[in-house]
Amino acid sequence: MDNQNLAFKFLRLTAPQIAIHDPLLTQRLEDASGITSFLQLPSPSRNEVFLGEHFSYYIRVINQADFALSNVSVKCEYQTERHKVMLSDSSKTLPQLASGGTHDFNVTVDVKEYEHALTCSVQYASPDGVLRSEQSTIVFASTNPLSVHTKIKSFGGHTFLEVGLGNTSSTTALVLECVKLEAPPGATAHQVGESAAPVASSPTEDAAALLQRRIDQMQLLGPGAVQNMLFELDFATPADHNKADLGRLEIRWKRACGEPGRLQTQHITSTGVGQPSVALSLVEAPSEGVTLDHPFTAALRLTNGTDHRLGPLQVAVGELPAGGAFMPAGPQAVAFQDVPPHSSATVSVTLVPTLGGVQSLTGLSALDATGRIVASLRPTSIFVSS
Repeated sequence: MDNQNLAFKFLRLTAPQIAIHDPLLTQRLEDASGITSFLQLPSPSRNEVFLGEHFSYYIRVINQADFALSNVSVKCEYQTERHKVMLSDSSKTLPQLASGGTHDFNVTVDVKEYEHALTCSVQYASPDGVLRSEQSTIVFASTNPLSVHTKIKSFGGHTFLEVGLGNTSSTTALVLECVKLEAPPGATAHQVGESAAPVASSPTEDAAALLQRRIDQMQLLGPGAVQNMLFELDFATPADHNKADLGRLEIRWKRACGEPGRLQTQHITSTGVGQPSVALSLVEAPSEGVTLDHPFTAALRLTNGTDHRLGPLQVAVGELPAGGAFMPAGPQAVAFQDVPPHSSATVSVTLVPTLGGVQSLTGLSALDATGRIVASLRPTSIFVSS
């Protein structure tokens, strides 16, 4: 009997792409009445998965055996570093899946993290009555479509927040629906220069003129483009004015065919620390994930943004948290050579994954000769297959 009686196929579901002979969204057509458009299959760039959007897959399970399977139950599980969700759980089993037969279904998730794993598992009874199970997993990553840069200024007792909002995609344009500063308690915020409400349509306005005006009102953020905006905060009392918390931004957008997205920034503080002058980052790990209980090598880079030389330094691999998803498989400490000012150095560490699924690599820090932590690795997601 073949060990693999089932085949799994995963298909990403996306909206069609609009093909317009005239570049409507980028050049603001002067004559909106002459627009002609049609739908076409999505281009490869449409496969981008963005944080803040919904993500749908069409899954097909195929019986490739030359005999029928009985009592078939299908489950689909979605896993990230912090969450595990059962997307599809067949409470009613399929009485039979004929040879060459298929079972199809759709799943949809709300993308809130960067690394994702989608596992489809099937349990069935073979002709000899033995219960068997098979599964297939796909791994995909998402990207943040937006970059946000802020600068805080104060004039005459007023606080202003400059925001630079950038589209990080090189192929996908976004239409901004809303960029709002959610002020902290005791304060209100408004965007400087923004009209309070869109201009109402006139009963005598024809469709072409109305469409043209709506196009002119669109806030288009093209691929790689940056839009700047200014917010003013008003505080109820001087005590509120002295608080560090300035609230957070909520950003809503749509793609060309109306697929919505929404992201919120972290709280913005008036005492922002900016980027660390010394940073430890993961620069190389197996791109296809790693295998449970099998050692792998990860490269770490220490960046020295200070004006003085750093060293000697070491990464204490042996101090990884007990019970964590990764354990050291080589030297317990790896030393950096002296790192000159405004430069970087790289070392390699060998680790063994002890848990399957999307796991977070944490607990790695660079220490100086006194044991003081100079920089720590930010939690990094790695998919561990079993």
